[in-house]
Order: sequence, then C-alpha cells, then structure tokens
Amino acid sequence: MSPFAIVALLLFACILLIEWVLLMRALSVLKKEKVHVLAEDARLPRLSILVAARNEEDSLATLMQALDRQDYPRQLLEVIIADDQSEDGTWPLLQVARRRFSWLRTLQVPEGHRPQGKQGALDLLCREAKGHVWLFLDADTLPPPSWAREMASRMEESGADLLSGTTIARGKGLLASLQQLDWMQALCMLRVAASVDQPLTLLGNNFGFRRKAYHKTGSWALLPEGPAEDYAMCLQAKEKGLHVVQVLSQSPVMTQSMGLRALYHQRKRWLSASRSVPLRYQFIMLLRWFKLPLLVGIATGLAWQVAAGLAIIHWLSRRTLFGMLARHIHVRLPYFPLLFFGMYELLLNGAAWLGLLFSRSIVWKGRKYKP
Repeated sequence: MSPFAIVALLLFACILLIEWVLLMRALSVLKKEKVHVLAEDARLPRLSILVAARNEEDSLATLMQALDRQDYPRQLLEVIIADDQSEDGTWPLLQVARRRFSWLRTLQVPEGHRPQGKQGALDLLCREAKGHVWLFLDADTLPPPSWAREMASRMEESGADLLSGTTIARGKGLLASLQQLDWMQALCMLRVAASVDQPLTLLGNNFGFRRKAYHKTGSWALLPEGPAEDYAMCLQAKEKGLHVVQVLSQSPVMTQSMGLRALYHQRKRWLSASRSVPLRYQFIMLLRWFKLPLLVGIATGLAWQVAAGLAIIHWLSRRTLFGMLARHIHVRLPYFPLLFFGMYELLLNGAAWLGLLFSRSIVWKGRKYKP
C-alpha cells in the first residue's frame, strides 16, 4: 500500500464524514422549515419588487407574465425595472410593458453612472422604491405566483432585516440538470452554515430587504465595486448588526440555466468571493472538489474494490441528501445526472480556479471587473 493511497483514503474518509454531518444537519434544518402560512392581505406590507436588467430582451416576456400573476394586493405593490445600459432591445420592450402593466415603472441607468454595473442599477432602484419591504429579482428568473406573498410573510414572521430566498436552475439537457443539482447543493450548504454560524452570503437574484434596514448599510453605492455585490451587501449587513435570515422555500424561484462559457464566468465570479469566507468552509469546499482524484488514487494504490465501495457509499449519501432537498422544495430530482456530478464539480471548479490564477479580472454581463 503506497503512502499516497493511505493519504487519499484518509482524505476521502474525511469527505464522507463531512457529508454525513451535512446530511444530518440538513435533515434537522428541513424538519424546522415547516410549511409556511402565508399572511393575509391586512398583514402584508407595502412592497416594491426591484429588477436590474442588462441585455435581457429574451427573458422579459416570461418575467412580466410571472410578475403579473403574483398573488399580492395590487394597491400594495409596485414593480420597478432598471435597464442597466443594455445593448439589445431591453429598453424598447420595457417601454411597451410599461404601457401594458399599470403596476410597472421603468428607469435607465445613465452613462458614466457610478458605481458601474448591477450595483449601480440597484442603487438607483432603491432611491426610487416606495415600499416598506423591497424584493429583488434578476430579469432571467421566474417567480411562482406565491413568491412575493411568501417572501413578505417570512420577513414579517421572522423579523428579518435581510432575507435570502431560494432559487433553482431550470432548463433541458444534462448540463441544465447538473446546474440544478449545483444550486441545490449550494443552497443546502448555505442554509446549514447559517444554522451553525451566520449566513455566508445571500442570493443576489432572490432576496428581500426592509427599507429602514437598507439605509443602515449606507446604500449599494458605498460598497466596494465588484461583480459580487450580493456577497458584499451581506457582509455589510452583518457588520451593521442586521438580522440576516436564509430560507429553503417550498416555492423556489427558477433561473435559466447557462451555457458553458457563461457558467465558467459565473463560477469564477463566485469563487472570487468565496476566498474571503471562513477558512473552515474553504477547506470543506476544496476537499470535496477532489473526490474523483482521491478515488483514482485509492483504486490504483490500494484496490479498485475499495474505491468502488467508497464511491457507492458516497453516491448513496449524496442521493439521500438531494432527495430530501428535492422533496422539500418540490422539484423533480434528476437522478441520472447525479452520476456525473462529481466530474462536473471537478472540471468546472478546476477551470474557474485556473482562470483566477492566470487572470484575476472577471467578465460578467459584458463588463470586466478587477478585484
């Protein structure tokens, strides 16, 4: 037995232990996430739904339909969409939508506005919002009809100043299914981390903010400019002593899955922010990404039967975890793609880390950001 095989075996045993702890903790968290009772109209706050849109002409029609179906009193609701200097037909489509939907307001981010990017668009949206509670969406998301009422109800019930919602990828094909699993795993880890310590970040495409709490943070404009504005805002909120809550909703928002190129840049953006999370979480993420190389080391240096047995144990624990999550958030679990999820993680995260190593700049939504 080679020393490398022994080390690989010990590290993989650590992975199994970590995933078993995650599984037990997730089970405890999901039991506490009871079916949420939606608030009646009389208890709902005045609400603003805020959307920053850049080059989203293909997504606006479905977004408008989803927003028009929201089960929220119209007299308490406003929707504001900011065109973030789009280079396609987003702004003309927004003008057409504004004439059709009385609840919709639109604005454009002017050239040269600072901060740049989505952060600047969010800053302008918050200046215009009149609601007591603000809900933020991305333009490529698809919220279910109960989304606005559920988010507002959860904020009122929990007393949250900042509430991070639940978003799952949608789409057809193997790559889309792998992204759905990826989102489910990330949400579970974030929710478990929040139950142990504090929320690590929030979902920038689905979260809620109390207006009074937002002003305590000093606004989006005062945050450091960068592509991970959601992570920066979460850090600022925790620093100001705000009550940050993360939930696993049973009516998740759906976001469009991505092609390989966009997926690579998204992962590079996520990893650039993850470098400042506590070291214990960085170690867990790093260790879990090398499951396949460790199994190969065990198979070649020890015995393939041992590696196969460990792989089966790992797959069963992973399947159990994903199965619980899928049942809780009412999505169909793609079991076949689960066989390829380890390879997906290794290749995607490996490529993103190499990208950060050779070029720290990040391209997102057609803009280049430097840390």
